[in-house]
Amino acid sequence: MKVIIHADGGSRGNPGPAGAGSVLSTSAGDTLVAIAQYVGKATNNVAEYQGLINALTAAAHMQATEVACFLDSKLVVEQMSGRWKVKNPTMQQYHALAQQLVKHFAKATFRWIPRNENATADRLANIAMDQSRAAARTGGFVMLDDDEQAPGGQHYVQLLIDQVPVPTAGASHTRRVSKKAASHQGSARPAAEDTKKNGAARPDSDELSLFDDFTKTAQPARGQNTAAAAQADAAKADNGDGNSAVSEPAPQEVMAPLGDTADATESSTDTGHAPVMQPVTLLLCRHGETVHTQQGRYSGGGSDPDLTERGVMQAHLVAARLLADTATGWRWTSIDQIWSSPLRRAQHTAQVVAQALGVAKLSTTAALAEMDFGSFDGKTFAEAQQLDAVAHNAMMQDPTAPCPAGESVADVQERVDAFIDSLAQAEPGSTFVLVSHVGPLKAIVRRALSMPLTAGTALLIDPASVSVVQLYADGPASVLVVNDTAHLR
Repeated sequence: MKVIIHADGGSRGNPGPAGAGSVLSTSAGDTLVAIAQYVGKATNNVAEYQGLINALTAAAHMQATEVACFLDSKLVVEQMSGRWKVKNPTMQQYHALAQQLVKHFAKATFRWIPRNENATADRLANIAMDQSRAAARTGGFVMLDDDEQAPGGQHYVQLLIDQVPVPTAGASHTRRVSKKAASHQGSARPAAEDTKKNGAARPDSDELSLFDDFTKTAQPARGQNTAAAAQADAAKADNGDGNSAVSEPAPQEVMAPLGDTADATESSTDTGHAPVMQPVTLLLCRHGETVHTQQGRYSGGGSDPDLTERGVMQAHLVAARLLADTATGWRWTSIDQIWSSPLRRAQHTAQVVAQALGVAKLSTTAALAEMDFGSFDGKTFAEAQQLDAVAHNAMMQDPTAPCPAGESVADVQERVDAFIDSLAQAEPGSTFVLVSHVGPLKAIVRRALSMPLTAGTALLIDPASVSVVQLYADGPASVLVVNDTAHLR
C-alpha cells in the first residue's frame, strides 16, 4: 500500500514552543490520519523532523509498503535524500531515527513543496502549539475534532500515544496508559518533569513495538520525546531475559525531554538559525525616480516611463552602495545573479547595477513587474478617485479587490511568492539582486515578516532604496534592512 505523507513543523521563537503536524492519505487523496503533536521548546528543524517521524511511524503501523513524503522544509528533504550533510549533533540523531524508520518500506521518496501546498500539516502544527497544555497528558498529541481527524484516524494516533512514556507519581519508572487512563492523571507531572527527577523513563518490557528491530543502532537524541526514544531506552535497560532491569541507568543514558532542555535544540546564532545553514540573500532595490514618481501617479506597465536624469544618478548610487557592501563582505561577498522587472525604469536601473558590479547574468521576470493598476494607471490618487470612487476605495481597503481591468494586492503577492519560492531553492549562500517596484518589494518584505496583506500601508519603499532579506532552507526568513536610502544622502 502506498501512503502519501505531508509533514511540517514550526517554532514560535526558534527555539521556542514548537509543534509538529502530519497528514497521511491514500494516492486518491483520501485522508487516513491527521497528527498534531506539541514537542516542547525546540527549533523549526527539530519540529519538522518530528512531524516526519510521527508520519513514518503511523505509516509503518498501517503496514504501508511505499511512502511519498512532501515537506516544505528543504533542509529535511535534502538531508533525507542524502544530498546535504547533517552536521548538527542533535539533528544527526533525528535524521538517523527517520532513516531507520524508512527501512520499514520498500520505497520512500522525499520532495520539497511550497508552503502553500502544505497548508494542512502547517495548520496541525499550529494547533499543537495552541493546545500544548491540553496535550501534555497524552504525550503531546492533540485529540483532534472530527472535522480535522479522518474516520478511524484516532486509532493510529492512539498507537503513538501508547508508546510515549507517562509518569507514575513517585515512581522511578513509567507505564503506558490508554487515552482514557491518561485523562484521569491531571495531577501527575508531565513526562518531562518525572524524567528529570528520576532518570530515563522506561516502558513496560512486555509491550512490543515496531521500533524493537533497530533501537540498538538508532540512539535517540538527548531531549527527544518520541516513541522511539522510549523504546530505545527500554532496549538499553533490558537485562536479556525479557524483563526490564530495575537498576538506574548510567548517567550518559539519562534523557532530558525536548521541552525542558535548551541544549536539546540546535546551536544558533543571534538570528535563531543553526550556523551550518547558509541563507539565500536577496538585495531588494527599487528603481530610480521617474516622471510618475515626481507627480505621484499610479505607475504600472501602461505608460511605462523611463528614469529621469535624477533617477539615473540614483541608479548609480545604488550600484555604488551594493559594490561597497559586497567588497566589505557584509553578509555576502559576491553577486550570483540580477533579476529585474521587465518595465523600462527597472531594466535601466538593473543595467547600471550589473555594469558596476560586473555581473553578466541579468535576467528578467514578470513576477517582479509592478502591480497592474488597470484603468487607474497613470492617474493621481485624486484622478483615480474621480474616475471610479467605489472601485478605488475598494482597492485601498481590500487587498483582494482588483483595480478595474487590473490586479489586486493579493494577485501581486501570489506571483511574487511563487518566484521567491523558486529562489529559496537556490544553493545555500547564493546572493541575488532584485530590481523591482513598490508592490512586489512590499510583498517580499511582508512575506518575510509574516505580515498580513492589509499591512502594506505600514511599509515605505522609496525610489532607489535598498532592503535586504535572507531566506533559510527550513522556511523562515530574516529581514536585515528595509528602505535604506543612506547612499542617496
